Amino acid sequence: MSALLEANLRALSSRDPALAGIVRAAAPDPGLSFTTSKSGLPVPVRRDGPALHSRVDPVREASRLAATLPPAGVAVFLGLGGGYAPAALLSSGSLFAGVIVERGAPVLRALLEHIDLSRLLADPRIAVVTDPAAVTGAVLEAWAPALMGDLRTVPLRPWCDTDLAFFDRAAAALEAARELASADWAAQARFGRRWFTNALLNLPAVERARLSIPPVGSAIVTGAGPSLDRFAGCLPGERPGRLLAATDTSLPALLARGIVPDLAISIDCQLYGYHHVMAGIPADLPLLLDLSSPPALARSHRNVGFFASGHPLARWVSRHWRSLPDVDTSGGNVTHAAVSTVHALGAQEVRLAGVDFSYPLGSPYARGTWLHPYFRSREDRCSPSEGRFFGMLVADPGTIREAAPEGPRYTSPLMAGYRRAFEQFTGSLDAIILDDWCLGPGLRVRRGTGPSPARWDGGFSMGSPRSGWRRMLGSYTTLVAGLSAPGRPLAAWWHGLEPAHREAWQTLLPLLPGLAGDPVEDRGALLERARRWALSQVSLFLAVDDGGIPHE
Repeated sequence: MSALLEANLRALSSRDPALAGIVRAAAPDPGLSFTTSKSGLPVPVRRDGPALHSRVDPVREASRLAATLPPAGVAVFLGLGGGYAPAALLSSGSLFAGVIVERGAPVLRALLEHIDLSRLLADPRIAVVTDPAAVTGAVLEAWAPALMGDLRTVPLRPWCDTDLAFFDRAAAALEAARELASADWAAQARFGRRWFTNALLNLPAVERARLSIPPVGSAIVTGAGPSLDRFAGCLPGERPGRLLAATDTSLPALLARGIVPDLAISIDCQLYGYHHVMAGIPADLPLLLDLSSPPALARSHRNVGFFASGHPLARWVSRHWRSLPDVDTSGGNVTHAAVSTVHALGAQEVRLAGVDFSYPLGSPYARGTWLHPYFRSREDRCSPSEGRFFGMLVADPGTIREAAPEGPRYTSPLMAGYRRAFEQFTGSLDAIILDDWCLGPGLRVRRGTGPSPARWDGGFSMGSPRSGWRRMLGSYTTLVAGLSAPGRPLAAWWHGLEPAHREAWQTLLPLLPGLAGDPVEDRGALLERARRWALSQVSLFLAVDDGGIPHE
């Protein structure tokens, strides 16, 4: 094996050891040959086709391309080739990150044997993927629109033309990432500040929490879909030997039927989460909460535990103060989080009930949820509660009516998006997912064959606090207040930060969409606004939460 190939593989391994191992084992693609440009640089050439770059000076060609492109925070390169375009855009200093999509490990092996790409592959701003299905995740991992700005596609045209189907799939996955990022922006604009303040208000409860849950082998997860009405009667008979985990929305529906679950999970930061427990829940029922759940939930119930979602403030708290188990909440709905929880607890089989991702028979919820008594209290002969429920499901202009064996079914773009995200997530799990107790479109879920999310060793448990929450919050305040001001170009400033300082700035990023003006102001100034707002909220919380008055 040549020294050039080894150097390239070492660089790739520093960023992606798994891909480096696959490339090492691959045979080079015979569809590529190599020539030397007049400037002395190597140029890949399609077998019986054109060169992928200029035969005169590929670096100058890439620099001209970079100069013609509008500024973008993240670029997706469809085709690596000699790496000249990614290198040119990175050298400009304005690019936060780049995702390179290349057509399989054999192509990478051929390129790495003939071209020195070690500097590019070792760059922490660069990710390389060879599967179009991985593009969405790679883009979302690299791209924070509020900080980084726009996303741009840079195709290597002579190479893309060799396999239109592959690169079309990559482009479709890129558009899926755009849609998800747009939805995430909207969520951050609406909830970013509430996530932050809820997390602050929950810190005393986090310090007190002592909940632990042992591992399980099998589980049932209940959603609040209409099919729960039909299949709730099956739960007592199927429950022995299984953990029954209820989403917060389904909890009152189960309790109304005399079914007490083993565990309840809530992730919604809005006060709606409190409505699910207003009627009361058993005092010893374990209630798992996101760090940003409404503080009223932890205050009204003693047997609580907290987990860390993907919010960077929760990650910071977990890393620097009290270790919180990770739960995947990226699907945006509590069923997704509940399945993540039982999988982490060790479940090898997960059965779903009331998880419809649609509105079977024109009904949005099973009977017994908090909305039923609420709507009944407001109905009259001209506006019955059934009309209010139906109004909920057709409020989205994208809602459509479908024929189904059990009767008409309504679906919406929101529910379809939840379902796609759930299928993608559960398809990565090393567990069997059964949805035969649901009336929605059948889930396309297979037992995962790739890397599966980690399970919790010994079940659910929270680490011991390293100090009191006030001391931790004081350290956080000092760190954030002392961060260096954003510089220009913003990307160069961001990548020049010490890791601890970048991590602290990241805790403020979800605040940006909610603080942004219209048109969006300079992102450096926006970061400063987020810092001032966060520090003011911490100061207000500490002033209102008098340390001389002990918490109940």
